[in-house]
Amino acid sequence: AEKNDADGVRKALAGKRDPAVVAFRDRSKIKRTALHVAVELANREIAELLLDAGADVGAANRMGNTPLHVAAQRNDAAMTKLLCSRTSVKEINHRNNQKATPLVEAAAKGDDSAEVATVLLQHGADIEATDDHGRTALVWASISNSQDMLRALIKAGANVNVADNDASTGLHHAAAFALEEATTILLDAGANTDVMDTQNRSPLMIAESEGGDIVAHILRKHGAR
Repeated sequence: AEKNDADGVRKALAGKRDPAVVAFRDRSKIKRTALHVAVELANREIAELLLDAGADVGAANRMGNTPLHVAAQRNDAAMTKLLCSRTSVKEINHRNNQKATPLVEAAAKGDDSAEVATVLLQHGADIEATDDHGRTALVWASISNSQDMLRALIKAGANVNVADNDASTGLHHAAAFALEEATTILLDAGANTDVMDTQNRSPLMIAESEGGDIVAHILRKHGAR
């Protein structure tokens, strides 16, 4: 798989369904399976060969990432769809060492593609799953200014007022980074302008202190005081 050689993989498997072969891990510190490698290389043919031979979509590397995490991190919608079709909802919501699901990873990556998120949600991804920072996919999409991702998550029913471990909502983060588009999307979806974080700051207070004059203006137009 590391050589990106589908014929070589086909010969090695020889049409057999051998869990021991497909579960073998490389010698790197990350401890990847062949399926991890195929996903990293975006080689669908090899991935399908491995899956047909019994490769485990839920096998995690040393970082706790499954092949589905890797596909989501790479913003590979086609691979994400393939892997989702070969696994369970439980594995689709598998948490890595940072407690992040593939959906959270997709949002945190910041590639602003709603396609991967949409595929994951269609296959049962938990839209409100949080990582070890207490951040949902929506909060991460707000931080990364992933506008298409934000719209897709909101359309799918994501809570726009959910707060992380610091009691910061997506709106707090959008204000902190002076993200005008993300701020507007969240406000149009009903984000609360009065909620306070653990430092007793509202999104408007953050925008004003961080020099986000345009964001502060947008917040005031939506009733923030």
